[in-house]
Amino acid sequence: MLEASSQTELVPQSIAIAPYHLATAVGYAGAQMASRFKPDPRSTSLTIVRPTRQVVWYEGPAVLALADELHDVYADAFSGPPWNKQQAGIDQFRHRLDTDAHRAGFRAVVTTSPAGIDGFATGWITGQPFRSDRAYAMVAAQLGPQRVARMLLGALEVDELAVRPRARLGGLGRQLLGELISDAPGGRAWLLTSPQITDTVAFYRRVGWHGVPPLPGKDNGIVVFLSPAHPARDTPAPPRPGRSHHGE
Repeated sequence: MLEASSQTELVPQSIAIAPYHLATAVGYAGAQMASRFKPDPRSTSLTIVRPTRQVVWYEGPAVLALADELHDVYADAFSGPPWNKQQAGIDQFRHRLDTDAHRAGFRAVVTTSPAGIDGFATGWITGQPFRSDRAYAMVAAQLGPQRVARMLLGALEVDELAVRPRARLGGLGRQLLGELISDAPGGRAWLLTSPQITDTVAFYRRVGWHGVPPLPGKDNGIVVFLSPAHPARDTPAPPRPGRSHHGE
């Protein structure tokens, strides 16, 4: 889930990418190619080699070997505008990773080039009961228990997506996201972000993610997105109290 600005510390999902790189066809083609490679279930990582970049999958705590390097990438991605995260918020990511890496279905996709790690994405399977810490209570309030169960439980939860400034404009954010969700259960993946970060919201919409309409009167400052292949992606907005589905 996204922590897209300094004003959304309760929102756990992050993204740091430039919106106008999305039209880069090379990044999309790379994501489509890499999505055909799946990690060996007997291994904790998989390396996909490209001419100038490697894409490495990590499963579970194996990613902790890179924890300090990912912390550095996170700081590079989110210390500047529009996120302007302070050091305490940046360090929270490092502390969370120690716990998150042990969650059921945890995976990380890390891209490297000759300059080092350029970006990463992390996620895990949303379990039961639905959590109430961080921004989860806001999600539950906005969607209601029935839609949380139908849309989110058992789905792949995208937690972090970060790209260094030096690696932006080449479609890397789109590639990382596509590879992370390429084996989402039944095509079901989700994330949340802050509507205040309009470039981030535009990014998800442009790559095919669908915003979930909140329950009437429950818009609370977050946006929940469902992945392009999520079977509930086209669910209509709930009717307002006292009205039929036809607004009569």
